[in-house]
Amino acid sequence: MSETKDTFGVGFRPQHYGWVTTHRPSEIDVFEIVSENFMGVGGRPKYFLEKLRENYPIMMHGVSLSIGSKGPFDPLYLKQLKALADFVEPTMISDHLSWGQLAQRNSHDLLPIAYTNESMDELVGKIGYLQDFLGRRFFLENPSAYVAFQSADYDEAGFFAELLKRSGAGILLDVNNLYVNLKNLNQDPEDFLRALRKEDVGYFHLAGHSDQGDVLVDTHDHPVTDTVWSLYGKAREYFPGTPAVVEWDGNIPEFPVLLDECNKARFYSKNSKLPLLSPVSIPGHKDGAVETNSAKGNLYNYSKFFEQIIRPFGIEEDGTANLKADLPVKASTGLKVYNHAYFLRLEEVLVDTFAALFFVCEEEGFRYLVAAYLESHPPMGSSLKTVGAHLASFLRDPDSEAKVDFDFGVPLNVLADIAAMEWARSECFMAPDSSHALNPERLKEFTPELWESAIFKTSGSSRLVNCDYDILPVLHALDREEAPSPPDEGASQYLLYRQDFAVLELSITGEEARLIEALGRGVTLMEACDALAFDRPGHYGTEMISLVAGKLLDWSSKGLIELSERKNLRPTKAAVSEASLS
Repeated sequence: MSETKDTFGVGFRPQHYGWVTTHRPSEIDVFEIVSENFMGVGGRPKYFLEKLRENYPIMMHGVSLSIGSKGPFDPLYLKQLKALADFVEPTMISDHLSWGQLAQRNSHDLLPIAYTNESMDELVGKIGYLQDFLGRRFFLENPSAYVAFQSADYDEAGFFAELLKRSGAGILLDVNNLYVNLKNLNQDPEDFLRALRKEDVGYFHLAGHSDQGDVLVDTHDHPVTDTVWSLYGKAREYFPGTPAVVEWDGNIPEFPVLLDECNKARFYSKNSKLPLLSPVSIPGHKDGAVETNSAKGNLYNYSKFFEQIIRPFGIEEDGTANLKADLPVKASTGLKVYNHAYFLRLEEVLVDTFAALFFVCEEEGFRYLVAAYLESHPPMGSSLKTVGAHLASFLRDPDSEAKVDFDFGVPLNVLADIAAMEWARSECFMAPDSSHALNPERLKEFTPELWESAIFKTSGSSRLVNCDYDILPVLHALDREEAPSPPDEGASQYLLYRQDFAVLELSITGEEARLIEALGRGVTLMEACDALAFDRPGHYGTEMISLVAGKLLDWSSKGLIELSERKNLRPTKAAVSEASLS
């Protein structure tokens, strides 16, 4: 841990990518990235990650591992996490001690685990597998919570202490969450601090929370409060020299505000006596061991809990039957926090991805649309980036009009076209960078033999979109925040692709669209010609070959064409050598 001792950092968020990599603030010793923001992506995020790595140590912190969920890890998620860790070489890698998935459906939230022997045994095994797979020690964050299960064999402090001892994992000690859980669940933060071994504490998290009157919510959208600074001072007494990172994830301010928070962390690390701050108190706290009650297994508890948080119209009256009722926060209040957060989080993701669609639908209509869409296509898998993948097809479904039950003032197929274009934009923007891009200069040097044997493929950062309306002018007007004219009805095809960090759009012909579809599968020049002569494959002359070769040259100049592996082909036309390919 020596490389990160007495270091202070902040989270690296998209709003600050440019500022941080340009100014390279010397006050920051380390940056923490959200792992999922950089897993399996290229373009702008990958570029700024490389810039950051050149100048700072990096910690990786995830939100989607869902280590407490029943069943095995998502293999694609683990593969991408390891690839990122191998690339970044983080000083530490972490995620939350929480769960979020049930029967493949994902809440995309950090749900509280049951502190039972069953959980302990499952987690020890999964942590061992995870650390072996990654080839490095893993750190688990103590989560905030708004409810607690009646089934328990440990309190939180005892559970963490035993888990770290048995698994060899470390802890990312979130000081704000200690305070939130004190107020919500009456958990003594000093009991937690006393239970931990110094060698297990990796670093501190510091963040703000929202006081909603009857519950504190860990929102990361405010400055760190005085009470949390005071508790941080106490934590530093237990674990001196431990690094600290400030998180800020909502209502994100200009970067100098985060610098001020980081400097406060540095100051309070050396000034733990804070006479002007209110001391941490524990109203009504009862000392003693936790009451053992694990009659209900995790599957029962988690299924009942999950059922309530995904209900579109709030929780049921008996929805809290398996939750503790003698806590400062009423079980129904805490459960409603998770229920509200489920829909709000997914709606925010969809608004961010489908901004033009949101503009057309307006807030009320979009909310109706989201509720109906999530009912038909609940989130599956570990990545929030895939939540909107089926929205366009949902809008094209003839049954969707009855499911949404809202008058948008335009046909659903218009909304479907907008959604399809915006989803393609999102995919192009985030797609991994290509290492096999083919430029025109190289193409012009191809011999006839290479033209015959090469396999051409469209770039992974390009997408073909087929629409029922001429929707591109509408989308461009909405981009300018102008009221668009109604689109002309009629089949339209668009090719979207990423150039540098920008996603560009081309209106293309039906013939070009067929060629792009073929190239998406990876084809030779002759197979591409077959795609255009679909009614009579193999019946074409030099004119067709020149046309396809010309398109390959044009699209390669836009970074749209990749060269794939070669294969042996059937004998091809001698016309290849006669065609004009320049």
